[in-house]
Amino acid sequence: MSRAAQRGSLSLRWCAALVALFALGAMAALFALRFQRDPLAEAGSQLMRRPAVASALGKVQRQSQQAMQQVLPTPEAAIRKCKIGGTTLYSNRQCRPHDPGSEAVDLQDSRGFETSQPAPVAAPMRTDASPDLRTRMIERSIGN
Repeated sequence: MSRAAQRGSLSLRWCAALVALFALGAMAALFALRFQRDPLAEAGSQLMRRPAVASALGKVQRQSQQAMQQVLPTPEAAIRKCKIGGTTLYSNRQCRPHDPGSEAVDLQDSRGFETSQPAPVAAPMRTDASPDLRTRMIERSIGN
């Protein structure tokens, strides 16, 4: 095969070189992890120390907190029971002002599923039976 046919494609030598570099990086990471070092975490912490990255990360965190405050109901926004056209509806939003049957519902935390009660303990064997009867029953069950 001539060089003109391979021009523009990735040659076998470059593929071998890339695989060797990847294997070298993987071996270095495994040796570092063997000695309780995490090179990716260290590189990430060094990257976070840079002022541009830290300010961008802080901005993203502030934006996410603001979005969560907008989405989540406030503590005083309790569950309300609204009666609209004879239908009962539970919502965390205020009912329409012209709906007269609006009232706040106080929710109680449940204990979830409870485990079943243990089986009752069998009554102990009566000891007032004669010893001869007990002995015969034991011998009969053993097969003597």
